[in-house]
Amino acid sequence: MKSSFKALAAIMIGLLGSTAQSVALAIPFTESFDSNTANWKDVASIDLTHVGAGGPDGSGHVSTELPFTSAPTGSSVLFRGHDAFNSSGDAFVGNWVAAGVQTLAAYVRHDAPEPVDFFARVATPANFPGVIFSGPAPVQPNTWTLLELQIDPTSPLVTVEGPPGNFNAALSHVGNVQIGARVPPALAADPTAYTFDLDAVSIAVPEPACGLLILTAAVVGVLGRATHRR
Repeated sequence: MKSSFKALAAIMIGLLGSTAQSVALAIPFTESFDSNTANWKDVASIDLTHVGAGGPDGSGHVSTELPFTSAPTGSSVLFRGHDAFNSSGDAFVGNWVAAGVQTLAAYVRHDAPEPVDFFARVATPANFPGVIFSGPAPVQPNTWTLLELQIDPTSPLVTVEGPPGNFNAALSHVGNVQIGARVPPALAADPTAYTFDLDAVSIAVPEPACGLLILTAAVVGVLGRATHRR
């Protein structure tokens, strides 16, 4: 009987310890850009433009301009949150694998004349290896759209740079979060500098409280049955 109590107590202590660790990682986190650019930059490492209103909820957001002719490879990074810039106070920097990060999301908008595919790239501080997460659908013009990306190596929307093991290599040492767009074929030769907007970049993990409460209830039930049998 005593050994059962000790084993169950050890399980609870371990769970409480892991939960405390998750809380210490300050996740979930959302960069709202309400008052400034939070040290996010554009593809050339130049400060973004901060816009004080007009975001998805009416508050501030960040913006940049880019002609598609400046993206000869067919895609371009638009927004960069980097460890070297202290972007968002390095809130996105660290071990996403250990933290259990499951989603990366952001609101995006553009004023190009046709839908545009967006993506996110997450990489180490040295910028390699990286993992590219493609948006599930094109973003329509002039409409704030939630880009919600699953951190799942089995997803067909995920591209790992290099061998498959680089997924964990990049995600366990994140120092660079980039959000960009792919060039629509019909606009590849268009020199117009279109405007791209970003707001509410966030990472999230599963809520630990729910699972902990379920397991706590199960442990209490086991203890109760053991006490009853005694």
